[in-house]
Amino acid sequence: YASRKIELLTLQEARSATTPAFVKPADGKIFEPTVYASGADLPTEEHVDGSIPVLRSEIMNFRLEVRCFIHDRQIVTLSPYWRNDALALDEEGIWSFRDGEEAAARSFAEQVIGDERVALPPACTVDVGFDAKGHWAVIEANPCWGAGLYGCDPEKVLRSLGGAVMKKSDLMPQDLQWVSKRRREELEKSS
Repeated sequence: YASRKIELLTLQEARSATTPAFVKPADGKIFEPTVYASGADLPTEEHVDGSIPVLRSEIMNFRLEVRCFIHDRQIVTLSPYWRNDALALDEEGIWSFRDGEEAAARSFAEQVIGDERVALPPACTVDVGFDAKGHWAVIEANPCWGAGLYGCDPEKVLRSLGGAVMKKSDLMPQDLQWVSKRRREELEKSS
């Protein structure tokens, strides 16, 4: 569903690349996620530790980007956020879809989240995009609690956020894969 090659590397490994690529930290906002002409343009060791994990992907030219808030593999709300290299706000300052965009984005996102081969936590965001070649692709998935709302319905976003929070006593073994390593260690110590 990504429609491009994406590699998980250390920042140090990515620094040795000689071709342009989109590079972002795999966890957090440690440096600017953007297209870098080569690995030499990435932040230096002086600024960012080379051992951090990064995602390096082929460049795609997305013409429309849509944020989908997910709860239990269902889209609870969605909104465009980027269109033709600018925020997807209309003349009145509203995050609005244009003809057919919402249905197309929803259809593609539902195909992705409906595919059981795609591992998803109980709640998250999935961003999908329509590229200049006329294809839909997954841009990325992120925790819902750190995602911008754009034009998404705030009340519906709360459903997604609620699905991202669980009592320790309610955690099932399959939920542990979505708990950070640090938090899992804390849970094991307190058991």
